[in-house]
Amino acid sequence: MSLPLIAFPGFPFAQPFAQPPFFSPPMVVVYVPYPAPPAAPAAPAAPASPKPKEPKKDSPAAATPAPEKKSALPPRLVEHLKTEGPYEVNKIYSVVPDAPLQGIEEEGPIREWYAITRGRFVGVVDQYALSDIAITGVAYGARKAYPNQDEALYAFNQALHWGAVQIV
Repeated sequence: MSLPLIAFPGFPFAQPFAQPPFFSPPMVVVYVPYPAPPAAPAAPAAPASPKPKEPKKDSPAAATPAPEKKSALPPRLVEHLKTEGPYEVNKIYSVVPDAPLQGIEEEGPIREWYAITRGRFVGVVDQYALSDIAITGVAYGARKAYPNQDEALYAFNQALHWGAVQIV
């Protein structure tokens, strides 16, 4: 048996076709389910306990509320992330505010304000270094400088209104 002759472009002569050595024969994959863990031995049924008696409606025991059940779980670790309004400029927030920011009285020389809408924290600040910390290392971090607080505040609140404020 001879191999078929195939002419390749650029080769002046016909070459016998042979499968390259790096191809492997087709494989058949069969799904075998992982064996289920052994079943636990059945425990004997517990005897039915009698139903506790309810106090009468006019007795003092009926008036006292039942004690609150205490959870065996520790308190949530993210309680510190909850913030409450009013939200102000020159503060940083580790959660996206749920209400627009409010301005503060400016004193001193006119300076630039920075609206941070995507970063490690968000807000409107007047310090370049703080805004730089917020966006350094964040993919597509968003910070923009404005000549005064009012413009930065307006831009941040518009981004907040449109849902474009993100903490990464």
